[in-house]
Amino acid sequence: MAHRTELIEQCSKKLGEMGIYHGIIKRGYPLQLSAPVQVASVQTLVRRQGVPEPGLIFVDEAHHAVANTYKTILDRFPNAIIIGLTATPARPDGKGLGGVFQKIIHTIDYWDLLEQGFLVPMRLLEPSIPDMSKVKTTAGDFNKGQKAERMRSARIYGDIVRTWQEHAVGKPTLMFAASVAHSLELCAMFRQNGIIAKHVDGTTDPDVRKKLFAEIQDGSIDILSNVGIATEGTDLPAVSCVLLANPTKSIVLFHQMVGRGLRPHPESGKECLLILDHAGNHSRLGTIADDIEWTLDGRAERRRGGEDNTPGVRMCPACYLAVKSGTMECPSCGHVWVIEGRKPEQEEAEMVDATENSFGKIYRSRYDPLTFYCKKIIQGKENKYSWKWASVQFKIVFQEWPRFHKSEVNQKLKELAA
Repeated sequence: MAHRTELIEQCSKKLGEMGIYHGIIKRGYPLQLSAPVQVASVQTLVRRQGVPEPGLIFVDEAHHAVANTYKTILDRFPNAIIIGLTATPARPDGKGLGGVFQKIIHTIDYWDLLEQGFLVPMRLLEPSIPDMSKVKTTAGDFNKGQKAERMRSARIYGDIVRTWQEHAVGKPTLMFAASVAHSLELCAMFRQNGIIAKHVDGTTDPDVRKKLFAEIQDGSIDILSNVGIATEGTDLPAVSCVLLANPTKSIVLFHQMVGRGLRPHPESGKECLLILDHAGNHSRLGTIADDIEWTLDGRAERRRGGEDNTPGVRMCPACYLAVKSGTMECPSCGHVWVIEGRKPEQEEAEMVDATENSFGKIYRSRYDPLTFYCKKIIQGKENKYSWKWASVQFKIVFQEWPRFHKSEVNQKLKELAA
């Protein structure tokens, strides 16, 4: 059983592809109670009487299972074995799942799914991080009205559009906004810059919603902005950029938003998911590749990898790829992490071998060399890297050492700071 039309339809389609005879218990579908498998809408099943008792119940998006509607259904079938399926076995309200389930079985993680080809790599940019320190918490998450107001500044809007233009042109983008008004304003801002952006929320007609989902899939639109609709049950594998403009404290919502873009789409040549996090969610919650300890009492804690308590994931500072903690050379761009006090085994000149990767070409096509170099100087200072780091990053991308006059560099740094 599942709570959204999209989930019902996806499950029915997969069962049909596998040749499994099944019925659908949902308004508008004829009853086929003789079928050995039923795909049931939670909203319909709770009202539908006379359904034969099942021996096995799968609960999709099982973190909803402690809600009253679900419990009413499950209490009706006390002898059934119940298996819950969810990537996020926790709830924003902190309510544990122990009232329904007896055990959490961890099956697979991000790195395993990536290695097996079921997910794509992530690249992460956090261009701007809003100050949420004075935003109140309501029901375990940021107050909706206050966080939307905090995100609706001209500076943040400009940064969102500019960053997308620099990094995500040509990437079908799913945007998560803080409120309906916020989403509509962002869409208008993008359209003013010649970018096709449309909006969807819970009040959007179902047929219009299907049409918009199809348009982002086939590339008819550049950006689909949504509020609380494109999380669970949304299958949009063509999306290769997720733009986070919705700050959250909920690790569940955070995982759902990012997860929308991680599915492979070989037809479009999708190589990775670019995440533009303007909400500071990664700084606040880590990444979805982190090892998380889920519990039935409602707690969800990020675990650190290894006995030395190091993070389970690190971001390449040159191309923003997420790699496993302990990786010393980025598999995408060749950036080498240098342990403090140690010299890299490779000579710096050898690091340019990785420049002919797709991300290097993107940089060279979108940045003039001086701007790129100065951005790396700023990034290096913020992260307390060695003074040579910016020069090495420049050589990786442009295949030569920077040769700018000091006055040029200082002038550009002032412009970027302004």
